Amino acid sequence: MKEQGNLQALLEELNKQGIEKGEEQANKIISEANAKAGKILEDANKKADEIVKFAEKKAEDTEKAFNENLELAARDFIKKLKLSIENDLFKPSISRQVGNVLSDSSLLKKVIFNLSRSFMDPSITKNDIALFVNKEEGDELAKEIASEIVQKLARGVVIKPLSENETGFRLGIENENFTWDFTEDSLIKVFTPYLLPKFRKIIYKEEK
Repeated sequence: MKEQGNLQALLEELNKQGIEKGEEQANKIISEANAKAGKILEDANKKADEIVKFAEKKAEDTEKAFNENLELAARDFIKKLKLSIENDLFKPSISRQVGNVLSDSSLLKKVIFNLSRSFMDPSITKNDIALFVNKEEGDELAKEIASEIVQKLARGVVIKPLSENETGFRLGIENENFTWDFTEDSLIKVFTPYLLPKFRKIIYKEEK
């Protein structure tokens, strides 16, 4: 009986130790599982934060790029609109005004005669004066001016044609590479830098 009691006690002790070790092992497994789960969750949260930040940055960059493209498109549209306005309003207006000046025969006579006087100094040149005009529109006027120059300034005048589509006149010295250019295109180029800022100030309310 005594041996039986000892055996029973031994079995109970072994059972107790087995349960305790089992519980200890289970607790260890649970603790490790919790630690791993916590690490996984922490990593997942970090990854989620990175994804959110990336998405926000991407959205911000996309919005910024969109706004920049929109501003660029707006500036380009305004630039083209202004160019269209200037082509439709300013250029025809200045061309018309220059054309009116060049059609004033009495003014042209006075200008050409006074310019021709600057060639009268023999120390400058003794060559004839070269007068370039549009053959269809200015030939008769050129002959009148040439006659006046010959009579009053005693200097010969050679009348030459402008290119077919040119209007106005050029005045220079025969056989020398010098002319004053009073053609319509040249006068428009001269007046545009002076008049265009004034036009823009009126139309676009620009300060300059």
